[in-house]
Amino acid sequence: MDLVSTETASLLKTHYNTALAGTAVQFEYDDYVAGEQRHIEVRLMPDTDEQGQVQGFFGVGIDVTEHQQAKAQLQEQTATVRSVIDALPALVCVVRSDGSLRLVNSAFERWSRRSRAELLDAPALQVIGMQSSPTWQKWVNRVQRGETVSFDIEDALSVQPDGAKHHMSVSLIPLYADAGGVSGYLSVAQDITQHKREAVRLLQLAQRDPLTWLLNRRGAVEQFKRLAARPDAQTLVLLCIDLDHFKPVNDHHGHATGEQDADNRCFDAAFTAWT
Repeated sequence: MDLVSTETASLLKTHYNTALAGTAVQFEYDDYVAGEQRHIEVRLMPDTDEQGQVQGFFGVGIDVTEHQQAKAQLQEQTATVRSVIDALPALVCVVRSDGSLRLVNSAFERWSRRSRAELLDAPALQVIGMQSSPTWQKWVNRVQRGETVSFDIEDALSVQPDGAKHHMSVSLIPLYADAGGVSGYLSVAQDITQHKREAVRLLQLAQRDPLTWLLNRRGAVEQFKRLAARPDAQTLVLLCIDLDHFKPVNDHHGHATGEQDADNRCFDAAFTAWT
């Protein structure tokens, strides 16, 4: 007792009395050794005779300062990683090799409309509404073989106000255990609905006349290619329509009238040619 501080001596005496009463004790305490604070783990085991009477106790003290520091550092790093993951707008989850959810971030909680407590250990494919999708299972099989896969899908859970589904860009990244085998995978998904819509808008601008919104040469060629590539493709018919006296309508009545006139003339000409 003379080797430790008064406060530590009081703590040790309490545990010593417990051990002398016949109960095994394990505890930890901080004390200064050679002017440096150390963290000590102590185990006390009662020493009894043949009649079961306590004669004393065996004591083992282990300096676990480095272990405790490493543990605190790991907890700090884990908390930092958790904060970073939760701050990401992307949907992030970690899936075990058996397909259950091990970790989800806040964005994933909001998207699924379920709490983290409900999500953890739940089947991942069931949560995202893809439990019966052979395509999803194919991607999962690939990532479990150690391959990183990326793909775009329609979101099965989210719907736009106009009834259209959201589009998601998904990456599945394998995670490895200490033994080297794949222990699961990391899934990162981002909503790319607006990007998809913008891509469609730009494509339409490139392939359609801005005035009449009819296909231009490039748009017509791409449309013919798509139709010709269809398995049921048959003979294609090309109808050419020439609008006469179109410029004077714009000059005298304005472009709004000209656009309406163009639509009407195209419809009339197409109807006349068809009939």
